Amino acid sequence: DLAATPRVLARLEHADDVRTLDFDHTGRHLLTASDDGTARMLDAENGRLQFEIQHQSSVRRALFAPDDKSFVTVSTDRTGQVWSTESGRPLDDLRLRGHNHFLLHAAHSPDGRWLLTTSSDMTLRIWDEKPTTRSLVLAEHRHEVRGAVFAPDGKSVWTTGLDRKVIQFNASTGQLKRELDSGHEDLVYSIAIHPTGNRIATASRDDTARVTDLVSGSSVVMRGHGAAVVNVAFSPDGMRLVTTSRDGTARVWDAGSGQPVAGIQPLAH
Repeated sequence: DLAATPRVLARLEHADDVRTLDFDHTGRHLLTASDDGTARMLDAENGRLQFEIQHQSSVRRALFAPDDKSFVTVSTDRTGQVWSTESGRPLDDLRLRGHNHFLLHAAHSPDGRWLLTTSSDMTLRIWDEKPTTRSLVLAEHRHEVRGAVFAPDGKSVWTTGLDRKVIQFNASTGQLKRELDSGHEDLVYSIAIHPTGNRIATASRDDTARVTDLVSGSSVVMRGHGAAVVNVAFSPDGMRLVTTSRDGTARVWDAGSGQPVAGIQPLAH
């Protein structure tokens, strides 16, 4: 209940900043990714460590697969890896190699068939179920690619990056389908797509988030953060948008009006 006073269930400590968190679909397991070069899987109820995996530098994202049987990590050591959720061991044929610079983001297609990775080498790669056998390279951005998400039907991918562009690609061919100006006044860090596939949300260093209607082209701007907005996510029903910011807060917004949701105060760290 977001309107209730938040209660700390467990304190999860890394030796450096925590980049991302991801729950499995049961809600019982939690993945963390940290600048200390590790990703950890923990018991979500008590914070007990189940296992830890190591990269050579910052782990930018750790993410469960849709079936929860594996998870992927991507790192600024220029590698990605798919791991067994049961054992925490790497799956030998699922090492993601090919990017020429830092890996920044990863996402699965809704059916789990494809995995995408983004990089500061200005490309997006789409990998199939056996990533070492196929990597589709998408190279339309002119700066590092920070955010990417599959459409709900899995047929296209939406990307954004430090060039402030928003691009839609065909997920199976890599063909560019559409390019938009994000409308932001500074770098864009993150993108999310509405459950209907008809709207996208973006987060920017201009201290705002935007929800853009892909049919009409109209946008709603969320203003209120005191620093860069770094992540956005729609609620499962698409009615709300959650943002996190370098001002140390997370906020919940009405995705249609762009106004803060009444009764839910910013969550401060």
